[in-house]
Amino acid sequence: MAAGESSERVDLAKKLDKDLDEHMEDMLLKNKNYKYQDGLKAENIDEQLRLIPAFSKEAPTQEDIDASPALQALQALKYEHDNPHESALALKEDGNYHFAKKHYKKAITAYTEGLKEKHDDQTLIAVFYTNRAAANFYLGNNGSALKDAIWALKHKEDHMKAYVRATIACFDLEKYDDCLSYCEKGLKFDPKDKKLIEMKKKCTHQKKQKERDARKKQIKEMKDLTERNNLVAQIESRRMRVEYLGEVRTNRESVENLLHKTTAAHSGKIYIDNEKTLHWPAYFLYPEYNQSDFIEDFPENVTFNDQLEHIFGQPAEWDRNRHYTKDQVKVYFEDKKNERLINIPPKLTLRQVLSDSRFVLRGGCPAFICISLTSSYHTQTFERNKPQEF
Repeated sequence: MAAGESSERVDLAKKLDKDLDEHMEDMLLKNKNYKYQDGLKAENIDEQLRLIPAFSKEAPTQEDIDASPALQALQALKYEHDNPHESALALKEDGNYHFAKKHYKKAITAYTEGLKEKHDDQTLIAVFYTNRAAANFYLGNNGSALKDAIWALKHKEDHMKAYVRATIACFDLEKYDDCLSYCEKGLKFDPKDKKLIEMKKKCTHQKKQKERDARKKQIKEMKDLTERNNLVAQIESRRMRVEYLGEVRTNRESVENLLHKTTAAHSGKIYIDNEKTLHWPAYFLYPEYNQSDFIEDFPENVTFNDQLEHIFGQPAEWDRNRHYTKDQVKVYFEDKKNERLINIPPKLTLRQVLSDSRFVLRGGCPAFICISLTSSYHTQTFERNKPQEF
């Protein structure tokens, strides 16, 4: 070996030693306030010495590195070299470590940093994207997982793990056509890939199920639309007066709004049976006691007498004086235009009352006022303004 070459190697070695010393000093300076947990004591000195590179006898774990500034300095060194490919491999190793620990966000960070390294290893780039896709999947980021799998295949079109990742993401996103497409493309490279074969079978079944559900939903929607149109037509034919946008109307728009309010606000709903009889939800109000009964189903051909028998079959808890019975109660509806109550004869049906020109449907549900003839409240209510007979 020539004397010149030997001298150059010695100078290079000294320079590397100097760079390492400066780097270590810089890292230790940054962490000068760091204190080893519990300090160096007799009972834990072996554990703490294990975190000092000079005394460590085994490879440190990532937890060891996170707990030791000196080990962090050494870890940083492995990324600080002139070979981007080697840096990428080191970052892949870190990402895989975090992935194995289920630290998926940290894994994504490592894989992302690895993708920033400039080199020509297309397989390694595909691995980074595929691994990041897996981490995104476990975080529930299926859209990002699919994008990463697609990018992996752009760098290596026969990367089987990328096909698997793409199909899983598509399946969870319910993109069944895309899922089957990636299955077919992957199986062209490896017709015996068990994961893709199983995914293709699973996706085919799920796609058929989704198509069946869509057909059932469409049929039901068409049936519901037909029934609703029929219901609207039946209500319109009764020429009932409905309050809509501050006005009393009898047109289709007001009926549609009435049905919307009833569906949204009440547990009961307006419907028509096979005999074309309308069924209504209704309120019976007892202003004397600030109480009410909600009737979910009041057929329009049923009389008020029959409905009262049902309501007052047993005494109400709030009726302590037993004034409210079928024979003692009078039922009224409000004629707001003339500011008076209209007495409803018990023999009348609901349809006869709703079709009366003085009755107006408000709030999506018919409401009737009940007052006992034997209560002082009845006398007080009609002391000045007598009710009008139907």
